Amino acid sequence: MIKLMVKILAIVFVAGILISSNIPITRSYLDGKSDVQGVTSSKNVRLVAEGSEKGFVSGRDGAVSTLSLSQDQKSGTIKASTSVGEKEVAVLPDSAIKNTLASKVMSYVTSASSKGELASTSKLVTLKEEGGVLIYQINGVKEHKLLGFIPLKSGVKASVSAENGQVIETQQSLLGRILNKVSP
Repeated sequence: MIKLMVKILAIVFVAGILISSNIPITRSYLDGKSDVQGVTSSKNVRLVAEGSEKGFVSGRDGAVSTLSLSQDQKSGTIKASTSVGEKEVAVLPDSAIKNTLASKVMSYVTSASSKGELASTSKLVTLKEEGGVLIYQINGVKEHKLLGFIPLKSGVKASVSAENGQVIETQQSLLGRILNKVSP
């Protein structure tokens, strides 16, 4: 009887872990509006528009967006039309990706899907508006080493402010959160 109960508890525990690994948990960090030192935009940016797809490329990385985008020809800055008016994209995708990787929120970035010229970029993120703030949605994977040698991976979604480069929030499964705590 005890063996049967132990087996049932083991099955329930494993099933709970598997089910909860697909439920995203959100963690909020900052508001995305306050300033961060050393964040500026560059003139090495070009707008790309193919059909209904709009975006821009900065170096080898890019951003795709549903927002209306424009570029100031003198300064090279990108502006996006939002619900609260036109806002400047102060942080370019390559800087946002570097900030996210440096903060160890994820191990590597998985590119958003796209066609045409944007698909040829090294890493592609999504620029959108959330709560009056321009953000990059960056999808990636966090690598874990369970017991120091068993490799495991979990998906992560990070929201990074396009106005100052701060990581605003992350979404990760419960299993990913547990692995963050128990594995280096």
